[in-house]
Amino acid sequence: MSPPIWFYKLYVRVLGSAAVAERHLALGTLFSPQEALNLGLVDEIVPIEDVTEIAIKHAKAAAKVPHVASSIVRKRVRKDDIEWLKENSEDDLNIFKNAVMSDELQQALDNYMTALKSKSKK
Repeated sequence: MSPPIWFYKLYVRVLGSAAVAERHLALGTLFSPQEALNLGLVDEIVPIEDVTEIAIKHAKAAAKVPHVASSIVRKRVRKDDIEWLKENSEDDLNIFKNAVMSDELQQALDNYMTALKSKSKK
């Protein structure tokens, strides 16, 4: 499934290279947790039983930062992407929707779900 272009733009920002982002998205690369951490796709790897506690810790830390300051930084850093989304969101949504609803992708999803169901029965 092809991601919407805004997702690609985020991937470029995180991975630091349009070519690297395009390659991984085109191939549908699934990263191990350690690879995702090394690439900056995730901030931390924690055991599942600690997820809630760690998430609350991070939320409390973020809450200590003045909202106005963090909001200004985010808006300035993301300004170009926000403007692009404002101008292109409808077209991007339609392209994504048409791709997802295509017969080819729907058949691929059906095949995938069938394969998952047969694996779970073994």
